[in-house]
Amino acid sequence: MALTRKMLRAMGIEDEKIEQIIEEHAETVDALKKQRDEAKGQAGEADELRKQLEGAQKQLEGMQDDGYKAKYEELKGEFDGYKADVEAEKAQATARSLFKAQVEKLGITGSRADSIVRATDLGAFEVEDGAYKDPKAVEEAIKNDWGDFIPKITTEGAHVAHPPEQGGGDAEPKSLADALRQRYSEKG
Repeated sequence: MALTRKMLRAMGIEDEKIEQIIEEHAETVDALKKQRDEAKGQAGEADELRKQLEGAQKQLEGMQDDGYKAKYEELKGEFDGYKADVEAEKAQATARSLFKAQVEKLGITGSRADSIVRATDLGAFEVEDGAYKDPKAVEEAIKNDWGDFIPKITTEGAHVAHPPEQGGGDAEPKSLADALRQRYSEKG
């Protein structure tokens, strides 16, 4: 769903505020696009490094000179380091998305969910094959740490104007004297 001026006006927001909201939204979108482009660039760099590594391997096979072997080892080390960094970022993103899904499952949505994800140490929860090892422990941790943000839903019965009589017992006393008479007559 796109954030439009028409939608904001329908919500009853003033034109000045609408412009501020649209500007902030545009900044956020631009930042996200920039991050996406940087990630694409890094992926391109990884492919380029892979090609360089393969070329270095072919050259090494052709020539058994120690200079090429050292260069190969250096390039391979750089590539392995870069690959480890990419994997770590991917694992961090997976942990964030899993934790946010768990928070939203408990009923916390929107910016509160994002704030909780940013404020939580996600390294405390083990992720294996794209899922938590112990999702109940994660849920309990969220309930313990962020329970005040979880909405409480209660169900009440319908209010009946004239409830049914409960066996037709004695009527409620209207005065203190009536209450005392009723109590003594029950005992004796």
